Amino acid sequence: MIEFDLQMLAVVFLIVATITLFITEVVSIDVAALSILIALGLLTLIPGFEGLLAPGDLFKGFSSNAVISIMAIMIIGEALDRVGVMRWVANAILRFAGRTETRLTTLVCSTVAVISSFMQNVGAAALFIPVVSRLSAQTEIPITRLLMPMGFCAIMGGTLTMVGSSPLILLNDLTSELNRNLNEGTQLPELDLFAVTPIGICLVVTGIIYFVVIGRRLLPQTTREHAFGVTRVADRIKNAYLLNPEIFIAAIPTGHRFIAKSVGEIENECDVHIIAVIERGKPEWSPTRDTLVTQGCEIGVVGSEDGLTILREREGFKLVCATDHTRDYFPQEIAGFSEVVIPAESKLVGLSIGDIWLRRNYHLAGLGINRGTEVFSRGVRHIEFQPGDTLLTFSTHDAFADLQKNRDFIPITPGREVDIDQSGKLPIALALFAISIVLIIFSDLMLSLCLWVGAIGMVLFRILSMEQAYQAISWKTIFLLAGLMPLGIAVETSGTAAWLAEHLTVVLVAVPPIVVQAALALVATFFTLVMSNVGATVLLVPVAVNLALALNADPMIFALIIALSTSNSFLIPTHQVNVLIMGPGGYRVVDFLKSGGLITVLFIVVELAALNFFFL
Repeated sequence: MIEFDLQMLAVVFLIVATITLFITEVVSIDVAALSILIALGLLTLIPGFEGLLAPGDLFKGFSSNAVISIMAIMIIGEALDRVGVMRWVANAILRFAGRTETRLTTLVCSTVAVISSFMQNVGAAALFIPVVSRLSAQTEIPITRLLMPMGFCAIMGGTLTMVGSSPLILLNDLTSELNRNLNEGTQLPELDLFAVTPIGICLVVTGIIYFVVIGRRLLPQTTREHAFGVTRVADRIKNAYLLNPEIFIAAIPTGHRFIAKSVGEIENECDVHIIAVIERGKPEWSPTRDTLVTQGCEIGVVGSEDGLTILREREGFKLVCATDHTRDYFPQEIAGFSEVVIPAESKLVGLSIGDIWLRRNYHLAGLGINRGTEVFSRGVRHIEFQPGDTLLTFSTHDAFADLQKNRDFIPITPGREVDIDQSGKLPIALALFAISIVLIIFSDLMLSLCLWVGAIGMVLFRILSMEQAYQAISWKTIFLLAGLMPLGIAVETSGTAAWLAEHLTVVLVAVPPIVVQAALALVATFFTLVMSNVGATVLLVPVAVNLALALNADPMIFALIIALSTSNSFLIPTHQVNVLIMGPGGYRVVDFLKSGGLITVLFIVVELAALNFFFL
């Protein structure tokens, strides 16, 4: 019988602290992980806690095979996107998808799942949002009907290979650490690249069939609350941002008090957005807030009904709809409205339109922010961006095209194609990627080394610069992984995992193995909904392996249940992919509960059936 001691108590306290920090979000998850790492290190200075963690293991995560592999995958994914792989995929879908919702759903979901198997699923989803938007516009199928299936299948696509999601990449490292304390006959084998592919195929196919047969009835219809689900731009602007979708032109008469006032002053006083200042028939698009209005010029304005009423009634302006004006100052082929999403990894999170000088630096006028159930159209320049915010802008198409090269924004409005490398680097990038995959399959080299062959090749062949490679890496993810790995080691070395497994065995010894597996899947699913999938994997894999050994079950199956179930993130919008699609899709939490509830259950059923079929 394992005795519960002070070291175990300390580890349990750190686990509870980790979960609390992740749920409450008092600090960001990477800061939380590093704080736990430092606390764990300081604990080893206290007499009686020296054996909690070996000194060399504290920062072991930063050099782990898993962390280095994820960095390489991020760089490879960025390089493939830069040479136009996603452009080619999008065009292929547009050619062959047709105009039926069933065919579109099937083709989009299967494609994004395959891409997610070799790159981060949030990156694949981000790349596919403009594709889905374009498909919606061309087929007049509401984007609400396509975006959630795409997002869910991007998450499930991470189960197709051992490099498709952070938990699966991390699994081999975790089992390697566990093997240090296991007898030779009970040690876990290292899984190869396609070890989980049969299970992943079953899950992805289930997801596609679900949305084609059942899920389509649960997806939101086009309503006012789901304003992004309609195809017409005017309706989206009116319903999602509470703005009049028309552009109005007002001439500044002689002697008016606005003469010599700045654009910013007028916008503040009248609660409107000035998207152009027209001098002698020549418009200045998205003028900066310090641009002065002169006598005889005209201004192009967009605003709420209240703001437009102020211009008409209080300021005495005659507002002429741009489409009715004698001169076409706003031709569709030059400028227009566009929408972008702020991803979780954007450097703009926590900053406002005013902080980043959106007009001066990006030549865009920010008109409104949609944040799920919240809409900001007044004082919008002072609203700090949050992950998943959808920003409505007005700009020239050239400025919007430049924005598509910026990784801090995800454009969701179809626009001009961004120029890509036409110097024949697409075949080179694909060849480098193929070399990495071949090395993984046919050599005994470490996974990280195989992937870095492709990653450094992308730099050497100038597909992207080293600075761009650094920018491609999500350092928050890296520090999260590296910061939590020592806690996972401590869970095992302190005996906490064995103690938990021993006591669980007493309760579960008479329970059928499939019920124990289902319970583990449910626990992992719950953990991944309230904290990161990486954190859930690090904390639960040691417990699951020890439980399997105590029950004389296959420890690899139990470990895989945890690593796979952390992708079962459909019930609420806590996963990064779900946060990303929530704004563009106009989804509410209830939409995830309706569509994600049944697929959460199906995921567990199919996962367990496939695991026991392919691994027993």
